[in-house]
Amino acid sequence: MAQTFKILNGPSKFDLVLAVFDNTDFTNPRLVTFTLEWPTSASDTRLQIQSVEREDGSGESWNIVASGYFGDPRVLRYLQIYFSTKHRRGTASFLER
Repeated sequence: MAQTFKILNGPSKFDLVLAVFDNTDFTNPRLVTFTLEWPTSASDTRLQIQSVEREDGSGESWNIVASGYFGDPRVLRYLQIYFSTKHRRGTASFLER
């Protein structure tokens, strides 16, 4: 079972929209920052949004796939994220690809 991390803070709905729609050529992606609670500390993590879907009908809950570098800058990792733009909190876990 994949380890789940808490998201203590994340982007506004507007910043999330820009991260998805303001990058049409993928040469200069707009990154968003999530504050993740790791086992020993919390840190800001800059991620590129790969996909977003509504989690429910509220327009405030989202299922997100994002990518970033964790530790080794040569290894791109993917996260499955549940995120509430209303509360700016959620959960994240690594996807195995």
